[in-house]
Amino acid sequence: MIAAIVRHLRRNHWQRAEAMPAELRTADLVLSECPIWTRRPLPLSGQPDQVYEALNSDLIVVDSKTRRVPRVYLHDIVQLSVYRVILRHCDFPPVAGRPVRPYGYVRCQWGRAVRYLPARLLSEQQVLGLALHYLETRRQRPRPGP
Repeated sequence: MIAAIVRHLRRNHWQRAEAMPAELRTADLVLSECPIWTRRPLPLSGQPDQVYEALNSDLIVVDSKTRRVPRVYLHDIVQLSVYRVILRHCDFPPVAGRPVRPYGYVRCQWGRAVRYLPARLLSEQQVLGLALHYLETRRQRPRPGP
């Protein structure tokens, strides 16, 4: 019991130091740097930094970045959105069948400061459109000759 209390106190101290959003402070970490994949609706794979399970069982995706300025870029939104699509369709036991929030967080670290920046994610249709466009442009690109 004492060990559990110490773990709780350390976790609370770390969460305050990190300035985590309230919904993440009360959530459980279910994946950390774990590869995920799906074959539906397209073959996609990735490795989110963290996936949390909120109190209502929704999943929340977090990706950590080291930046000079705390900011969310378009490629961050695309990356988190791809993770969302994978999580919605994968059969991995800790996350299978769980709803995924339409937003995630970019955990920005600059110097010693940390800030969790919310990011509204792309829809599944937008992600699939980008993936198909990427595959089509790769197919059309001439290959280097001998």
